[in-house]
Amino acid sequence: MSPSPSNKREDAASSVNLTKVTSKLQVEGEKTSSIEVHSLPFHIEYDGPAPVSAYFIQEKDKEVGSCTSAAPATGAASDGKSSKNPKKIASFRGRELKGEEFSFSGGAANTKNDKASSPGAQVQELPGSSTNNTSAAAFVMRKMKNEDTEELEWRLSDRVSDITVWNAGREISEADEFPQLMQWMNIIAPALHT
Repeated sequence: MSPSPSNKREDAASSVNLTKVTSKLQVEGEKTSSIEVHSLPFHIEYDGPAPVSAYFIQEKDKEVGSCTSAAPATGAASDGKSSKNPKKIASFRGRELKGEEFSFSGGAANTKNDKASSPGAQVQELPGSSTNNTSAAAFVMRKMKNEDTEELEWRLSDRVSDITVWNAGREISEADEFPQLMQWMNIIAPALHT
């Protein structure tokens, strides 16, 4: 069933126009804090800052051995490769978790940006350029009521240089989604964009 001409007009009328926006990102150098990020293999009803180091006790995985060892005692992949990332072990509500720490290479750290002005506007985050060895995001604002040009000001508040990914009861493997994503971000994406 093809859309009627009246439906086409409604679609055109409801489309969102992008407005001209001047965007600034304030980078305050060493004043930004580094935050610890964990990806847990289950859902909890909270998403925000928490005193992780006080309640979530982590240890080096003794079974795997040193993270720089070429041949760990156990936990090596079947193809003979071993991970260069530090392996960790912890528990959450009595369940064993095995984790691995992944770092963002090439100075491309993830950032948390706080909007300093223009409350109430909807913002779409787009890939951006690099500022002070930190990947900054470019932002485009969508105005819902009018098409005035507005200036947005952003403040870099936190830096994320690494993330610990956890699995329940088993080690992180190269077949998991996150190691594949990190490989793409650290190796393939820079090669495509050069």
